[in-house]
Formats: sequence, C-alpha cells, structure tokens
Amino acid sequence: MMKLKFILDFLSRLSHREKLIFYVAAAAVSLTLGDRLLFAPVAQKLETQEAEIESKEAGIKRMSFILSQKDRIVAESAKYIKFLTKAKITEEEATTILKEIETIANDNSMYIVDLKPIGFRDAGEMRKYAVTITCEGQMENVFSFIYNIESSPQLLRVERCEMIPKSKESSIASLTLMISKIIFL
Repeated sequence: MMKLKFILDFLSRLSHREKLIFYVAAAAVSLTLGDRLLFAPVAQKLETQEAEIESKEAGIKRMSFILSQKDRIVAESAKYIKFLTKAKITEEEATTILKEIETIANDNSMYIVDLKPIGFRDAGEMRKYAVTITCEGQMENVFSFIYNIESSPQLLRVERCEMIPKSKESSIASLTLMISKIIFL
C-alpha cells in the first residue's frame, strides 16, 4: 500500500507534459519486456516446430516414394536373395564349388592339371572358400575362362592369377589361379 501511495504522489507532482512522457516510457518498457519475455519465445518455438514439421513431411514423402516402389524392390531383391542365404562350408558344398569350376573349365576347353581346395577363412561377415587350380589352354580360352569364373552366379572370384606360356612359339598357356567363393554368414 505504501508503494502505491508513493507512485501516486510522484505522479501528482509531475506536470502534464512530464506525465505524458512517463506514460509513453512506461508503455515502451512494457512492450519491450512483453516482446522479450512473451512474444519472442513463442515465435521462436513456432519457427522450430514449423522446421520440424517440414523435415518430417520431407521424410514422409521419401518413405511414401519407397513404399510406392515396394513391388519393384521386392522383385529386385528376389534376384539376389540366393546370395544372401546363410551357409556353412560342408563337403557337399565344397564339391559343388569344385564341380562348378570344372564345368566352366570344360566349357572353355581348358585342360585341368591340378585342382586343390585350400579351405576357408572368415573375413568379417563373409567366409571365403579358396581353391587353387592349374590348367592349360589356348590364350583366347584362358581369358574366356577367367571371365566366366568372375561372372559365375556362385560368386566366384579370381584372387590370384599366374600365366606362363607353354613354350616360346606356342599359343598354349599354363595358368595357375586361386579362386575363392564368397559366402555370407
């Protein structure tokens, strides 16, 4: 109560012009405080929410595009699912790999001199089963053989290749390859 009386006494001593300046100054201070304490935080909160809404809308648009492509993605992934199956190296699967290499060699008119399984080694989420093969054949057949090994649906890969001509005048080459099959664990 004492403070209110003090303010009223203060205002009563002021002239008309001083009262007008005082009221204008008080209004300016009130508006500034209102802006800083009330309006600015609300406006900032609205801006951040709008930005968040825009980013979520963009994410929804991306996801809806992916969902619209679902049938195509499923069809495409069905092509590669055979490569992603979990497998273990068994004698039967090792034999399948060796037969695949022999079939490719025979299809390319390569004469197999030696075919030795090396075994397997783990490399992260993959397991590599390696085989060493020594074979002989015409130069054009050698390149065709290597290409067919690399493009095999069994995921065979030529790790190392040594090629030596059989003799100086001959077009026959001796080829030693280390071939690996990648198996996903």
